[in-house]
Amino acid sequence: MKKKKEIPLWEDNKLGSDIPQGNNIVGKEFYVDEHYICDEQVKICRTKTSGKNYQMVFWIKGENKHYRKSLREPNLDRAKEKGREIYHQLMGQIYSGNKVFSYKMGDLIEIYLDHQQKRVDDGLIVQGRHSTIKTILKHLILFVGNDTKVDSIENTTYRNYFDFRRKHHPKVQNITLKNERSQISHLYKWGIGEGFIGNNRLPKWTELKYSQPRTRQYLNRELYRKLYTHLNNWTKGINHEEDFYYRQLVRDYILVLSNTGMRFGECHQLKWEYINVIPSKLKYPNVKIFIPSHITKTRRERTTLGMRGDIFKRIKSYSQNTLSHNFVFRKFQSEELVSKKILYKYWEKIMLETGLCNESVPPTYYTLRHTFISYRLMYGNVNVFTLGKLVGTGIKYIQDHYGHLNIEDISEDYTKVVNKPTELEDMFGSDLEL
Repeated sequence: MKKKKEIPLWEDNKLGSDIPQGNNIVGKEFYVDEHYICDEQVKICRTKTSGKNYQMVFWIKGENKHYRKSLREPNLDRAKEKGREIYHQLMGQIYSGNKVFSYKMGDLIEIYLDHQQKRVDDGLIVQGRHSTIKTILKHLILFVGNDTKVDSIENTTYRNYFDFRRKHHPKVQNITLKNERSQISHLYKWGIGEGFIGNNRLPKWTELKYSQPRTRQYLNRELYRKLYTHLNNWTKGINHEEDFYYRQLVRDYILVLSNTGMRFGECHQLKWEYINVIPSKLKYPNVKIFIPSHITKTRRERTTLGMRGDIFKRIKSYSQNTLSHNFVFRKFQSEELVSKKILYKYWEKIMLETGLCNESVPPTYYTLRHTFISYRLMYGNVNVFTLGKLVGTGIKYIQDHYGHLNIEDISEDYTKVVNKPTELEDMFGSDLEL
């Protein structure tokens, strides 16, 4: 025989109101008997379907839910005693800032990602940042489990997080773990502030020990020459119109990154209105690029100066959409922004064809930014302070991550503000023309 569905208790109760009493209880006829304890905040009752055993029910105002638990006790006095004990335990938990009804980690992350997407829509963070957050939280899910109740996770559990990550990814860098720690802590702080997590649940971490700051990989002149030379022939003999277009676009995307030091996401979202090719006494014109705050990592706008402004003239020659509001790097026969998937697809082709994928640390698009910074420090006439302003990073960051270049010996006094250079010389050599 199918069990009769139990009628929900106190359906007429308003959210946030006190527990209803007496005749305000919906379905009162459903109970065999009912009794109140703890200043009438808790009801000890039996139903027509629960048999002889008592259950307890009370309203948790802060969470807008009824707590119900079977006491598995047919004796009324013992049921009352058990009910009081459970009630006081739960109230102690509530007063300590913990939730009775804890969210599952997967559900909490879903709500949090929706919150971050709204920040993207409001222009507070870029979509790439949202993707990074999502990736980090996937590691968190693997660590604690999708269905694990957040408030059941001990603070000290996170002392094992770094070991967990290194077990599954032995080559993970400390800086990556540091970023993950920061993001997970932010998730918890946000969850506490929104009332999703108990306020004493902040993770406790082990210390990350840094032997020395991680140096940034860059392409030396030999490797850059290999890449550059390959790109010179990469569009030859291509008859497929769409493939030919993307080969041109990716070639020029690589050269813009190499000659400006912009971040991948900044370059990806450039519009023609941000570009100003300026005359130069040198062989190639320089280019001034305005980078608005909504596409920068730091959320601060800046104007940078780069080499090879002629590359943008070349892009205009084969692009069908060059109005001021159009993206520089767009899809084939479309005004839409070219997808990162396409950019990565063609980069992988280049890495395979050049053999650069076989390097101990295979180059990425980000390697091109580091190449620009490294070459400007080694061969350029730009001091550290000015370079930091051009590429949108701090002096200390450059010192920490490019110290292998002995920049103190080749730069001017980086503590002083100097005038921005009007020209940047071709640091790759005039014999490398494309």
